[in-house]
Amino acid sequence: MIALGSPPISLSYVSSGLFVAHDEWIHADRVIDSWELIYMLNGAVHMRQADASYTLEKGDLLLLRPGVPHGGVQSSPAGVSFYWVHFLVSDATVMARFPTHMAFADGYRFTPLFKQLLHIAGAPSPYPFHAADLAVGLILAQAAASSADDMPQAALLKDCAEWIRINSDRRITVAMAAERFGYHPDHLSALFQKWRGTPLKQYIDEQRLQYIRNLLLTSNYSIKQLAAYLGWENENQFTHYFKYHEKMSPTQYRSLYVNTHLNKR
Repeated sequence: MIALGSPPISLSYVSSGLFVAHDEWIHADRVIDSWELIYMLNGAVHMRQADASYTLEKGDLLLLRPGVPHGGVQSSPAGVSFYWVHFLVSDATVMARFPTHMAFADGYRFTPLFKQLLHIAGAPSPYPFHAADLAVGLILAQAAASSADDMPQAALLKDCAEWIRINSDRRITVAMAAERFGYHPDHLSALFQKWRGTPLKQYIDEQRLQYIRNLLLTSNYSIKQLAAYLGWENENQFTHYFKYHEKMSPTQYRSLYVNTHLNKR
């Protein structure tokens, strides 16, 4: 156990390893009682934690939290590989500085640190008793510093997400968001996927659908009026969009849920 920061926070190494899939593989669904940090080496791993999904590629870090369900959402081919380390901290608030998913352009930034950790953890004696704790602390310190270095881009992506949210009454497209923030649509989509773990188009649809659902439940607009207000040329186009995503028509959604939300009987 070592102490980090001010006030001091104790950190304890639990276990670590290198995972290599020799066949097609998907991460098991589970809940753990320690923190886990995954560092991708090769291939891609598709994970979820709670309600969020992440695609990990070479050079990415994923922080899995104790007590929070996680698992795979899609299988990965043979050859996918990553380092992993489990550890404990005395105060979980210290981990708030770490994003869940961290993506870095250089693919092997943390490889020497994980190699050193595995060497220390597997060696019998010459290292001090808390050397593995120190090695984990060094990885976390580097992750925090690297994440801070990438903050200008993260800040822009947060601004993009907020702009989409507050403009969800409009028919926002990926191209519109890209023009607003000065990026090529494909590049902005790739950055957003890395940052949030959700495709940009999917996020736009999620925000718009949330806005539509709220209007259906809290307004007296007819479906035709809603379609016009939200920018569709006609009611049929609006109904098709809603039904494609929600598996029911706007009228059916309103009938199912309006009594509960408006306290009508």
